[in-house]
Amino acid sequence: MRVLLSLIPLLAIGVSLGLWIQHTDPAAALPSEDNALSKPAVQKLEQPHTPNAALQGLGATPEPPTDPAENLDVESEHLAVSALRNSMTKGDPRTPPLAPRAEARVLPSAQELADHKLYQAYETRQKQQVYASFAAAAAKKITDLEEMMAHADQGGVTPEQLAEGHKKLSRLREQQALLLKQHPEITPQDPAP
Repeated sequence: MRVLLSLIPLLAIGVSLGLWIQHTDPAAALPSEDNALSKPAVQKLEQPHTPNAALQGLGATPEPPTDPAENLDVESEHLAVSALRNSMTKGDPRTPPLAPRAEARVLPSAQELADHKLYQAYETRQKQQVYASFAAAAAKKITDLEEMMAHADQGGVTPEQLAEGHKKLSRLREQQALLLKQHPEITPQDPAP
């Protein structure tokens, strides 16, 4: 979920760049000095193809666009740009706050970094802590799901949702049992709140 939410600003950048590229001047993309086209040909590329383009060259004011879709494109472009600016300065307001770590990670000592066998023991301890925290979090989640399933059986939940909950509960139990079977030295710790 966090990954998806972090991709939203990137998507806004992509949309803004796409809209910007659509509205860029094609003559600006041509090299200025090495251009094989003559200056009048470049000027012809720059002129818009609208019915009142000839009047614009004479200094007349152009008529407002009659197609409402043109106004929507400009409005959506402005909305995308403003959303991008806001997300770059203030962040995305829909992003959930990150939970602080319950305890700081224990870094290896200088001796453990110097000795290969001691460092392997350090890595093994770190892995066991991760496994133990998963086992503890799974135990808490299993009890929470069991309570939810008991309330769901009383009504208000569709049979499909109920079947999905039972499936999640059984898979979580299987994962926890497999982890404890593969690593019997692990004792589940209390999960961080």
